[in-house]
Formats: sequence, structure tokens, C-alpha cells
Amino acid sequence: MAGVNVTVLDSLVVGSTKDGILAQTSAGKAPVSVFIDHSVVSGNFGSGVKADGPAGLAGGPPSVNVRISDSTITLNGAGVSASASEMLHSFKNNRLIGNTNDDTSLVTPLSLQ
Repeated sequence: MAGVNVTVLDSLVVGSTKDGILAQTSAGKAPVSVFIDHSVVSGNFGSGVKADGPAGLAGGPPSVNVRISDSTITLNGAGVSASASEMLHSFKNNRLIGNTNDDTSLVTPLSLQ
């Protein structure tokens, strides 16, 4: 099944009454991949960045895959959130600070190449 691929580049995502960036799919639907680079996600009532979908099959890719690089996520309800592990990835060069919840336990670190 073909997936949905989105790139958020050099962007401001500010002031939503819900989540700033929501990557979402459901069981049996196309997988979703979002790449966020050089962007600011701030002042959103929900999560700054949220990955929501069913967990991938054992050993398979997740249904939602969000990669974040060189971005600032601040002043949101939660900085980042996910419905399952292995959905959020960071290149370890982001600024995640000042959110009501700055928990990064569901974020998988990636190496810059």
C-alpha cells in the first residue's frame, strides 16, 4: 500500500487549539511519514508534534513515522507525543523546552550522517 509522505521545512506552526503537527493513520490505512526540518512548533494547545496510529507488526515498520531535525518545539501542551514507541525520531539537534510536558521517552534518537 502506498504511503503518505509529508515534509515540513522552514515553517512556523503556531497557535492551534489542537495539536501543532498531527501525523495520523488507522488500521488498514496507508502508512504516514513526516519529516520536520528547520521549523518552529510553538503555542499549540495539544502536542507540538503528535504521532498517532496502530503499532507496526513485530519487526515491521510503524504505521506512523515522524523524523525531526534542527527544529524548536516550545510552549505547547506537550512537546511531543505518540500512541506507540518507534514512531518519533530525533536527529538529536532539536530544542524541546518550555512545554507543559517535555517528556521524550518515546523519541528514538537517530545519528546525523
